[in-house]
Amino acid sequence: MLKLKRTTTVMVIFATMLVLAACSGNGNEGQKENNGGQKQTDASGATAKRGSITVSMYDRGNVPAEAGTAEKNSWTDWVVKNGPADVKFITVPRWESTDKFNVLLASGDAPDLIQEYATGFRDSLYRTGQIIPLDDLIDQYSTNYKNLLETYPVLRKAGTKPDGKLYEIGKLSPMLPDEVMFVRKDWLDKLNLNVPTTDQELLEVMRAFASQDPDGNGKADTYGIADAQGRGLYVMFQDVDWVVEDGQLVKDWERKQAALDYHKKMYEEGLIDKDYLTDKNREQQRQFFLQGRAGVYTGRIGNMGDFNLYETFRKNNPDAELIVVPWPETKYGSFLSYFQNPVQMTAVVNATAKDPAAVIKYVDFMTQESTGETLLYGFEGTHWEKGATGCPKILDDEKYKNEVSWTVDFQMMFSKTLLGDCATLEGQLNPEVPMQKDFLDLYHQAEASFEGKDIPWLTHPEHMPTLPDDLQIITSTINPTIEEISTKAIITKSYSTEQAIQDMQKAWDSAGGKKLEEWYAKWYAENSDNAILAKDLIEFNESLK
Repeated sequence: MLKLKRTTTVMVIFATMLVLAACSGNGNEGQKENNGGQKQTDASGATAKRGSITVSMYDRGNVPAEAGTAEKNSWTDWVVKNGPADVKFITVPRWESTDKFNVLLASGDAPDLIQEYATGFRDSLYRTGQIIPLDDLIDQYSTNYKNLLETYPVLRKAGTKPDGKLYEIGKLSPMLPDEVMFVRKDWLDKLNLNVPTTDQELLEVMRAFASQDPDGNGKADTYGIADAQGRGLYVMFQDVDWVVEDGQLVKDWERKQAALDYHKKMYEEGLIDKDYLTDKNREQQRQFFLQGRAGVYTGRIGNMGDFNLYETFRKNNPDAELIVVPWPETKYGSFLSYFQNPVQMTAVVNATAKDPAAVIKYVDFMTQESTGETLLYGFEGTHWEKGATGCPKILDDEKYKNEVSWTVDFQMMFSKTLLGDCATLEGQLNPEVPMQKDFLDLYHQAEASFEGKDIPWLTHPEHMPTLPDDLQIITSTINPTIEEISTKAIITKSYSTEQAIQDMQKAWDSAGGKKLEEWYAKWYAENSDNAILAKDLIEFNESLK
């Protein structure tokens, strides 16, 4: 069985870090600049010519008006002032980014450095010859990113395309939980129930939470579960579409039926809100949790926003006690649920870039530790000071929110592993504050929940191969139909899951699903040795110890 060990990282020693400075206009004049007054040099140590490049940046509409616009703001100014090149930022709407990129590419106005999370889009640029290989450029002009590639070979493997050349820039992060199962321990104790370890035990616990008035208010107003993520209870059965059996990658239907059976029972027995399938953003499920009306809650635990949700829960339910439990075992195995991709590719260089060397120097600047720390936390003495954990402690939440918190897209190439625990909740929460300590305990439980668990997928979804255009049309055609059949099977008592699976298979075959099965089987047979698979992610995670 594949196992995941809790990530342990070396604390950042801040005394060795360069003192960074703000640019004009961000209220930090007078501080020393990162590179101000120094000559820029390339990897060989020679004086480097300052280039001029264009770089894409997501527009999320989150830049405060006083800071500027998405194209030009206090942080774009800082990057230009302290970095190795003059940069013009070209913004694209976050949720329509690929459409905008395609327009820019067609018109010849696409940026030199294209930063985009969508794996399929980046693959399409490779297939159509619109990006360039980076091996020689990185060897000649990079120091920081080249060191990352040498230290963590999985990063090179993830960015290498079928022709054997490196095309993609990426970032490394600890392999952290992205979806966990919270359980009301105070309700377990009140009803004399044990922590559920199997799917059937979980079902019995949810039945008790829904029917035995665990909150003691004399009303039948509690649910067994509030499913705010809508994914883990499927993954628990390894309902992930493509599984390896007898050394071959095959389309699975058996696990899908088992997951449907489970959801149908929850729905028919009233263990979950009857409208949960139409609660598209799952906000109502979160409200049931915050109101103290659900004994099990599937949610996230990876960032400060998740802590804020927990803080609200505790204020609403001061006597409640939560624990994070491993996802229960089913007959298909014992799995973890969704996790943050630890090896994520995010950027490529446009084939039309006039100065690719300057692009690589910019990449090197944006991937260095001091740059990443500044873009994550702001300036020492202005936005943070060293806290009890040895990590940055925010001085003024409102100031940080307005001046720094929206810089996430400046960090698309920055490997947070360089900052150790200081880039995780471990470094952001203060164990001396009771509420924060409680959440840190939950966070540690979430890390421990990885132990002894298999990854249910062949790999993280972002490392799955990109389908050819004609096969993508098949998936876009068939997936809504399968989703519709699934919903019908759950909410319609007379519509059995057996019949639902049969109907799905018919729809699958008629839409050309067999072509997908043949393509995936062939891809796995030919590429399993070179692809980033679950074992590679686990090996990388353990290398961070």
